[in-house]
Formats: sequence, structure tokens, C-alpha cells
Amino acid sequence: MSYSNNKIHPLGMIGVEDPSSPLPNATDAPSEPISTTYAFPTWQPPELGVSPSDRQSFGSRGSVDEELSGALQSSPEDPAASRVTSVCQRWLASCLLWISSFLKAETEKQTPGPALGSSRFVVHPHSALYIRWYILIVTVALLVAIFDPYNAAFVDTAGMYPFYNFWAVSDYVATTFLTADIVLNFFLAYKDEKNKCIITDNRAIAWRYFTSKFWFDLVVSIPVEPIVAGGLGYTVRDTQTAKFVGLLRWLRVGRMYPIFGVFATIQHKQILPPVFLTLARNYTYLFYIVHWMACVIYFIGRAGNYGEDTWIGRDEAQYRLRPLDGWADYMYSFYLSIGVFTGFSNEVFYKNNPAEAIVLCLYFAINVVAQAYILGTITVLLVKKDVESGEYRNAVINLDKYLSDKELPKSLQAAMREHLELQSYSEKTADENILKHHPSTIKQKVLWHLYQD
Repeated sequence: MSYSNNKIHPLGMIGVEDPSSPLPNATDAPSEPISTTYAFPTWQPPELGVSPSDRQSFGSRGSVDEELSGALQSSPEDPAASRVTSVCQRWLASCLLWISSFLKAETEKQTPGPALGSSRFVVHPHSALYIRWYILIVTVALLVAIFDPYNAAFVDTAGMYPFYNFWAVSDYVATTFLTADIVLNFFLAYKDEKNKCIITDNRAIAWRYFTSKFWFDLVVSIPVEPIVAGGLGYTVRDTQTAKFVGLLRWLRVGRMYPIFGVFATIQHKQILPPVFLTLARNYTYLFYIVHWMACVIYFIGRAGNYGEDTWIGRDEAQYRLRPLDGWADYMYSFYLSIGVFTGFSNEVFYKNNPAEAIVLCLYFAINVVAQAYILGTITVLLVKKDVESGEYRNAVINLDKYLSDKELPKSLQAAMREHLELQSYSEKTADENILKHHPSTIKQKVLWHLYQD
């Protein structure tokens, strides 16, 4: 059987000549080929292409020898050639086994996991509603990071007692919002960095959150200090134990960790100008550092019962603080904290015992890093802007010097200055400078849209 006249047939069709038809000659027209449908078989690994009973022995030494012996008996050949054929067939069988195992491993590696179940309620992380909720939770966390350290240092009542004042209500509100956010995170879809897709399966979302941030969020969200103080029966911080139990309120400061992600998102998406963002971020960090240290410094004096060996118990300080309320005490503590941060001394408020000295030494160490960060970010921002405008500034200076030396007409001087300004602007908005960060497909679409006429 031979192919007919080198005709091209569709895929899956093979043209053959009918054996019973007469051979074509010079006078007779060639007979039409019989189009026979032929489906190309799909390749399967060798262990799947045999019956289950034969899979264990497929490719083994015995099965290959039996096949070879049958073939040798049916068609006698030269012994040397038969040995070569046997070796080649054994080698081919081992190669097929290795290829099948390799393809199976690659298939398992590239095939995604089992299909995820249907999700009844999922919150998309980029939805407008969740973004508003996220901003609200960050705001609540920032307020909690202000109120709870202040409460631990300056408020006399423990826990949520008397259950209806400002501090109790603020605890109710903050605990409600933070607990609701924990529940919402069990339904918040997330991005799978490996597959670059959004996971919306409830079980996968819940398991990921439970094994990552759930326990930390739980500890820093629930009112630990009111629970412990209520269990111990403390309603007023009139003992040393009650005062130190109040330090458990500092745990909720950890709930403000999303602020770092907020600043990173604002910087990445260019929501605010770089100068304004840098100043807002630096002053936010500065305020919280100074505020927390003010609360720590006052708590040290309060834990020492305002003794004369504390900074707040000396005669000069008592003369200033005795007739004032808690908010005024906080302002003086804040003043001392910011004075230490900036390195300015004070003749009235200063350290007066070893505990205060140790805390202020640690504060100095923190200040070194904080000040270096603040100055570094501002310096980088200013230097970057100066570098961008430096080239144009040098070109203007050189042009002014050239025009003063050559004594050109004023109209020509004005034209040269306008051209230099236009060139500087054109370099910033030129197609090649803007589109160099984009792939060729987007470049072609943009250029076609701009210059299609």
C-alpha cells in the first residue's frame, strides 16, 4: 500500500488506494483514494498502557526476555545481532520507565491542588467596603495605642470599673471593633503568591488565618487587663500589684501593626505627594515614641509612690504638678519625654533614681535609631529632588554665561531660553522615557493610538 499522489488530507485522515482498484495508467484517470478515518492515539505512560495484572511485571527482566525469546523463535537471526537487539530493547524499556516516572512527577508538580469548595460568604480584600472597614480598624488601633498606655500610667481605676465612664466606654467600643475584625479575617480572601491568584475558599482562608495571625490578633485585641483585674478583684490601682497589672494594657499597642502596611500602600500607589507622606509618617512615629515614653516615665514615679527619689516627687516638680489634674501631669511628662528625645536638658524635670536612669538610657538608644531614620528619609527625599533639578539648573547657568559673553540680541536670547525650557520639559514627557518601563505590546498600542493618523 502506498500513499496516493502525495495529496494532503485533514488531520486524522489518511488517504490509501483500494487494492482492488486497477492501477492508474496514462489513459485511465487515477482512481480516487479511499479516505479512512484514523484517530491518533494519545500517549500514556507505559504503566498505564498495560492491563493491571501486567503492570507489576512491565519492564521487568523476565517479561523482556520472554518477549525476546518468542521473537527469536519465530524469526531466527544471527546470535550477535540478537544479543544487540536484546540489549537495546532492555535499555529502551528502562528509558521508557524513567520517562514515565519523570512525566508523572512533573504532572503532579504542575497540576493544581484539588478543587476548592464553594464559598458562601467571602470578602474581597480590594473591595470598596473592606477598604473603608480597614481604614476604620487602623484608626481604632491608633487610638487604642494612645489611650491604653495613658490609662495604665495616669488612671486610678482598674479594669473597666465603674463601667460607664470614658475609659470603660472606649474599651467597649475598641473591643467590639477589634473582635469583629478578627471574625471578618476568617472570610477575607487572600492572594496566593505562588499561583498569583485570589483564594476564595472559606476553608483555605480560615485555615491560613488561624495558622498565621489569629493568635497574635486575639492576644492584642481582647481586654486582657480588665479580665485579669476583674478576676483578682481590683477596682482601684491602690497597690503595687494592681499598678503592675495595669501594664497588661500595653499588649494592645501591638494591634497598630497595620499602620506600616498603610504607609507602604500610600507610597506605592502615590496617593499622597512624597514630601507630605514622609513628613506624616515621620511625625506619626515621633509622636508615638514620645507619647509612650511619657507614660513610662510617669508610671515609674507613680510606682515609687511619688517619693522624693523620683523625678516627679522632688520639691521643684511637686510645686509644678501638685495642683494639676491628670492631663496636666501628662503634658509635663510629654514635655520631659520630648526634651530627652531632642537632647535638651531641664532644671526641674530630670532623672533621680536608678530605674529612671536605666529607662532613659534605653530611650537614648531608641532615639539614635529613630533620629537617624527621620533624618535619612528627609535627606534622601531632598537629595533626589535636587539631583533631578540639578542638570537643568546647570544648563541655565551655562546658557546665561554664554549669552552674556556673546552679546546676542535679546530676541535670540529669549528664544534660546524658551527652547532650553521646552527641551527640559520634553525630556521628562518623551515617549521613549515614559514607555521604557512597559512591555512592547503596550508600547505599540500607545504609539498606534497617538500616531495612527
